[in-house]
Amino acid sequence: MNNLNSARTVRGIRLAGACSVLLAGLLSGCSTLPTPFSADEQKQIAASDRKAATADVEPLTGNLTLADAIARGIKYNLDHRTRMMEQALAVGQLDLGRYDMLPKLVASAGYSWRDKELITNSKDSVTGQPSLANPYISSDRSHTLTDLGLSWNVLDFGVSYFNSKQNADRVLIASERRRKAMHNLIQEVRTAYWRAASAEKIDAELRETIRIAESALVDSRKIEQERIRDPLEALRYQRTVLENLRILESIQQELAAARIELAALINLPPGTRYQLAEPTAAELKPAVLPMPVERMEDIAIARNADLREQFYNVRIAVAETKKSMLRLFPALSFNYSLRHDTNSYLINKSWNEAGAQISWNLFNLLSAPVAMSYSESAEKLAEHRRMATQMAVLAQVHLRASSTKTPTSCSNGPNRSTPSTSASTNTARAVRAPRPRAAST
Repeated sequence: MNNLNSARTVRGIRLAGACSVLLAGLLSGCSTLPTPFSADEQKQIAASDRKAATADVEPLTGNLTLADAIARGIKYNLDHRTRMMEQALAVGQLDLGRYDMLPKLVASAGYSWRDKELITNSKDSVTGQPSLANPYISSDRSHTLTDLGLSWNVLDFGVSYFNSKQNADRVLIASERRRKAMHNLIQEVRTAYWRAASAEKIDAELRETIRIAESALVDSRKIEQERIRDPLEALRYQRTVLENLRILESIQQELAAARIELAALINLPPGTRYQLAEPTAAELKPAVLPMPVERMEDIAIARNADLREQFYNVRIAVAETKKSMLRLFPALSFNYSLRHDTNSYLINKSWNEAGAQISWNLFNLLSAPVAMSYSESAEKLAEHRRMATQMAVLAQVHLRASSTKTPTSCSNGPNRSTPSTSASTNTARAVRAPRPRAAST
């Protein structure tokens, strides 16, 4: 008997060793290592992205007007498309979250098999002595069990309900972000368009002014070398000319990139040549819209995308507080299922089950004060962010109102602070730069 037990122990040890070796081989074969993209793969992905980015872009025919540039930017700009996709994703998340409020309907099936009969003995419940009856069998060696169960947890339903309300607010936040991106895009397209138009207008004059300034600098250095005038006066003049040259060259570089920026904003293929339309007199003249500051504040508070987003964030924080309070209650669940077992020893092979269960994690009572305090702090933080955003919006309104002579002006042309206007002003200043008096002699 001892030899038999020893042999069984040895076989068990060998079997365990074989299983460990097999498991180690499987783990080593399933291990993942970092695999960076190769240069060819990156090149193929980049080419595919460039092709997809300009796949649906209509070719530009004729001169590009400001209205066409804005329309093409809204339709083809990649950042704006990304915001639209984020909004669609938020809507999909809302639709998907509504199914979490439904009960769970689970269908399952299982198969059981054993190599020996399930034989059991029994004993008398009074005397505790083994029963004199023969051992009995109550289960087949192989049988299948199917189950279709319906369960509904009231606590999970409440949490899912507040999650759905939060997802609905996130849809509105995504909409406000898309609207803000569209407004910023329109401003960027308008600025880039006027900069590109200004570059076309003053390019020749700018180049001529730079040539004149460089010639004046050469003349001044010649005067300094020939000692015709005071060297200190010549150096002051050279410093003035060099400052003007630096300003003119920076303006030239800034305006030269305007066409590339405009093409990127309206998603034209890189290197596309296009011609800007000549601005009309109506576009060059700003349209003044008189409006008191109080009315401007009301419109900004009602329509500002950042502020509206903070309103929704506060509502999300309030819903999160309600979820925290709901999790402190006991969980009540109802179950109903249809079962079937192919075990031939069963008299009733099909039956229905129903039940209700209530459960409560008592440790939630310990964490309740901390959870409530955290939720209230998060709600107050959202409210403070809303107030800070509102004050920032009002400050922007007053800064804009104070920077203009009129109460407000809605202009289709270049803004006073746009690079095109500053370029023309600096160019005119450089043109009026004094020439050396000795150079005319």
